[in-house]
Amino acid sequence: MNPIKNISIDFADDYSIDDDSISKLSDIQKAQLKCCMQLNNYEDFVNEDFDIDNTEHFFREELGGWAFASFYHIINEDTKEIMFDFWSYNEEDGIIFVHGTTNHIGIFMVEFNFELAIENEFNKDLPENFTQLLQDAF
Repeated sequence: MNPIKNISIDFADDYSIDDDSISKLSDIQKAQLKCCMQLNNYEDFVNEDFDIDNTEHFFREELGGWAFASFYHIINEDTKEIMFDFWSYNEEDGIIFVHGTTNHIGIFMVEFNFELAIENEFNKDLPENFTQLLQDAF
């Protein structure tokens, strides 16, 4: 893999319960959102009616879901390749996945700051300064 030196973060779409946008989520996007919930220990903040298999519940604030989620692509500017999918929920938090998969790269955004939270096989080849590249691009 060529080292990643320059990235951009391109906004793709917003999703919420207030419009028809969640009906447009692809199966992989739904799976990524489910992973976001699971990685954030959703059981700790949702109520007993929350159903992790019901995508609509991700956007039901009264059940403990998000007000909205935004979807972005992270692009390697040197190759113009979409490298990662980035979900930001309620604006300040988010998780990054290998593009088109549910494989997260262990980098989370918490209160608008990117940090390596989990070392895994999907981030072992990322440059050491990748979280700073993300911070600068976002």
